[in-house]
Amino acid sequence: MKFNLYRIASSIKANGYENLITVYNAALGNSHKYVRMTPAHETNRGNFVVRENVKENGQYGIDYVVMVRLDDLIYENVLLMKIDVETFEYFVLDGARNLLCNNIVENIVIEYEPSVHQECSTLKFLNWMSRLGYKIMDTIPNAISLDPNNFKKFPPNLHFELQQRHDTPAKLLGGCPSAA
Repeated sequence: MKFNLYRIASSIKANGYENLITVYNAALGNSHKYVRMTPAHETNRGNFVVRENVKENGQYGIDYVVMVRLDDLIYENVLLMKIDVETFEYFVLDGARNLLCNNIVENIVIEYEPSVHQECSTLKFLNWMSRLGYKIMDTIPNAISLDPNNFKKFPPNLHFELQQRHDTPAKLLGGCPSAA
């Protein structure tokens, strides 16, 4: 984790974005708890997966971090959100329910893999995004809309494009739809 944090902070500084970007030494998800980040592959030092049920032992930022929700960090409209978190995308977006319902998040791009987590249904997630007003499509130019019922045939990256951008989904729908 320390390696990734150093690389991100160095890139921000080298490009002169220190006053525009805030870096949080935390994991994103749908709850508040401590998690351990372990390498997913020995050959890729920057690729981590979340291991849950961690106690505060060791050094923060090296051995463990706190998981936070996007709802705790972002309270404004977003032009583009890119999420690539090694099969944890659904949990990150679940932790952004208020953001997605009460703000205009125009475009979301995620790395897609049908859910490998028992507690998160791919079809429920895709249907919820559709109910919020997102068109689901491939990331290639001029992509057509994808039917959530065919999720097993989806490409490896998805683009969610909010169709009505003049008001928030919650105002257009009279509230935030249930994810169930």
